[in-house]
Amino acid sequence: MINTHDLWAMEHKALSSLLASMSVMQPDPEAGRRDGLMEPGEYTVSNGVAVIPIRGVLSVNPSYYGKLFGYATAFADIRTMAAEAAQDPAVEAIILNIDSPGGTVAGTQETAAALRAAGKQ
Repeated sequence: MINTHDLWAMEHKALSSLLASMSVMQPDPEAGRRDGLMEPGEYTVSNGVAVIPIRGVLSVNPSYYGKLFGYATAFADIRTMAAEAAQDPAVEAIILNIDSPGGTVAGTQETAAALRAAGKQ
């Protein structure tokens, strides 16, 4: 069950939709793989540009959401991908490819700091 005591950074309509969906959906841990979504923690590089995918609900520990919806993004995965891309000699620039309604507030400050640090390298 979703922790409704967490502070969420999502538009009210998106959060309401998430909660309504959770009440009727059956967990499907293989959904993301069938849909061809990337595994968490993978970024791509094309012409010197790293593209960091940020999909679904954002959370410190999204394992429940990942199982329920087939995909989600952990803040730690974003930080790891940014740090790895910043150190990758093939990368000259980093782009965030975001398709997310938002998520929990916890983890956003640390992730923003990591993204700023990656941008300075």
